[in-house]
Amino acid sequence: MTAINIIKKPDEIIVITDGAMTSELGTVQLISSKVTLLPIAPAMIAVRGPWPLAHLLGMRATCDGWSFDELARNISPLAKQIVKEAPHFADSEITIAGYSEVGQCLVTYLLPCDHRYLAHGMHPFSMHERHDEIISGPTPSAEGMRLAGFVCPQARDFDPDTHGVALVAAQRLTPEWSRGIGGFVQVSTVTKDTVSSRIVHRWAEDEIGQRIDDLSIRPAA
Repeated sequence: MTAINIIKKPDEIIVITDGAMTSELGTVQLISSKVTLLPIAPAMIAVRGPWPLAHLLGMRATCDGWSFDELARNISPLAKQIVKEAPHFADSEITIAGYSEVGQCLVTYLLPCDHRYLAHGMHPFSMHERHDEIISGPTPSAEGMRLAGFVCPQARDFDPDTHGVALVAAQRLTPEWSRGIGGFVQVSTVTKDTVSSRIVHRWAEDEIGQRIDDLSIRPAA
């Protein structure tokens, strides 16, 4: 499980992710970014699923010098082509965020590569604009939120350095997701003109080859 949390403000979109790639048993296989930045657009791509997909998509977008609107138009057939050639990427969902010159606004889209959202009317490789100001994925439990000290503010008051870290900690403290979220908390921000990213928290206890153990999980300091 990958944490992909989206905060939409009038002048920026913030995407908050974790950095652990784990096995089904919770063994850390890699600690790495799940987000690719596209400064030319400017835009970002985040992936829940096999992590190289974000970078493969990003390389094509960078090589072709796509704007965000070109990215939004071309990413679905590109993802479909990649999944056809490498079927293990089918277990993925893609989030893109950037500034649309056509719409003159910041936009976020979700693109599932499989049938996980079919019950919600989202077919594989279909694009869906995300309108909510705050989207937390996965949803943390009430107990996880209590342990992490996370109280969700309104989007305009959301501070990624404090609320963002607490939100990912709450997701990590939720039993359903606890073995798949960790490594670090990454905050990526896109505006009309820029895209940037930084690491705002690390879990030093998450080591490659080691299992994310329930007993070792603690709220982010």
